[in-house]
Amino acid sequence: MNNSVPATVKSPGQQLLVFRGALLGLLIGAGISVVPICGIRRSADLVLSEPTQVILFIEWIIVSAITGGALLPKLILGDPLLKSFPETTNRFKRLFKQLIMPISALVFLLLYFAASGLCQRLDMGVVHGDSTTTQIFRYFGLLIASAGLGIQAYALLASARTKQDEEAGTSYMRCLLMKLRHPCFFAALVALTGIPIAMGTWYPLFAIPGIFIVMKWIVSEQEKMLVERFGERYILFQAGTKRLLPYIY
Repeated sequence: MNNSVPATVKSPGQQLLVFRGALLGLLIGAGISVVPICGIRRSADLVLSEPTQVILFIEWIIVSAITGGALLPKLILGDPLLKSFPETTNRFKRLFKQLIMPISALVFLLLYFAASGLCQRLDMGVVHGDSTTTQIFRYFGLLIASAGLGIQAYALLASARTKQDEEAGTSYMRCLLMKLRHPCFFAALVALTGIPIAMGTWYPLFAIPGIFIVMKWIVSEQEKMLVERFGERYILFQAGTKRLLPYIY
């Protein structure tokens, strides 16, 4: 899926499907996150001992479930926005894009969470101070991660609610968010920056430059296909927008 925010051409029937999918995602997300925490961890002391981590966990699950549910109708109906470009890519590239890359991203995310938790346990890069300073640091990280999740949700829900004009390519030539062509990647960078801080450590932030380089490579490959598909129109669109960082790059 391309990460550009689509044009705001909305279909009432499609919006209803998106709403139902998002509602289903909300119920599933709540069942996966809130219910186990409130049911299994009945002690308020246990829940409140790591409030930022609990809040981040619930936020991540629910936002992912809502956006996933909202995008489900497009996936089922085979919307062009979610299709790759078989005429411009070979079988290996299509397999990498559709299967290997998403699985690799999920594995990396789980390892990143685990590394942040491990640094916390091993006292690596942990901010030491009084309880107030520590809590301020962690809630600052939670705020950053929440901002990233919010940007991600906005971009994906905007995509879910719109129809794609495959010939005109309007979905790839309209930016509604900070003049970014790929807001989902920017949102991921913001969220990944906030995760370790919310856990009380800054050590995993050393991985952010490497993550940025990988995202830049993925975006470059996507945009090569878009230039091949839409030609001069997409090149002109690129000239007036930024790739990954608002107003910078």
